[in-house]
Amino acid sequence: MFYYEVAISKLPLLKTFVYKSSEKLLPGERVLVDFRRNKVVGYVLRETKKRRKAKNILQRLDDGSFLTEKHITLAFWMSEFYGSPIGMIMDLFFPRDIGKYTEEYVESLSPLLNFKRVRKKEFIKLYGEEMLNNYLKSGIVRLRKEVLVKMPKPRLKKRVFLRKKIQELLKISLPPRQKEIIDYLIFHNGVLLNELVYYLGVSRGTVFSLVEKGIIEIKEDQGAVTPPETMEKDRLMVAESCKEVGKHLVFGPTGSGKTEVYLEVLRSYLNEGSAIYLVPETSLTPSIIARIKGKFPDIPVGVYHSYL
Repeated sequence: MFYYEVAISKLPLLKTFVYKSSEKLLPGERVLVDFRRNKVVGYVLRETKKRRKAKNILQRLDDGSFLTEKHITLAFWMSEFYGSPIGMIMDLFFPRDIGKYTEEYVESLSPLLNFKRVRKKEFIKLYGEEMLNNYLKSGIVRLRKEVLVKMPKPRLKKRVFLRKKIQELLKISLPPRQKEIIDYLIFHNGVLLNELVYYLGVSRGTVFSLVEKGIIEIKEDQGAVTPPETMEKDRLMVAESCKEVGKHLVFGPTGSGKTEVYLEVLRSYLNEGSAIYLVPETSLTPSIIARIKGKFPDIPVGVYHSYL
């Protein structure tokens, strides 16, 4: 029997609790435990000494850990340094809808069953939840979860094109704002819809009114990709200019490489000591942390925000 120190999810207490399991578990693994007569999610922090009154861990939720020893060390440090409940800190390592990224399967442990592996949803649909619980209690099946790999969909960009020749456009009478759009498109045909709206200060409704008249059309594409060599040179030039003392505004659309510029500037300051990276939205934190750790794998990263 193994004994583990477990942090309870969403619990506003600084203490941890000891639970036991017949299986060898990994630090950071999510488990289902009985806490105050409720089934709640807990996080395995580390193995500990035997406790007589330790309760059993009811279920492994992910059949493995998504975290490393560094994550657990960081969680302990944050809890001690900021006086925050470690269970709530551990919650921050996982997306709220983590269930959407996993698929649960029923696996056969008996040669007498007529299946080896089937999705839990399908099993319940065919045989019912009561039979599943009976099989689990008798030990002839077990539940396993697998992480789903979701490929990102390509980002389609909307571009605006003229549908009529210039000679025809000159004969059409239009309101001033619509005429302004046409004049702009004569020199910038195929401009991004977002850029057109931004630079001219017109509403999308004004643009779409021209679509309804058949004067312009909007097409979707994945956009042209800037060659990596050119992007790299441009980023390095901007990063070098930002290293000078003062205020710098880095402007560009989403995906243009602004974050890479920030990280290059960050590198020069990390060589001299430490640095603070301010994130405008809490929801961006996981992706920014991943980028920073990917760029500087040997440098410890601490996270702080108002929820802590």
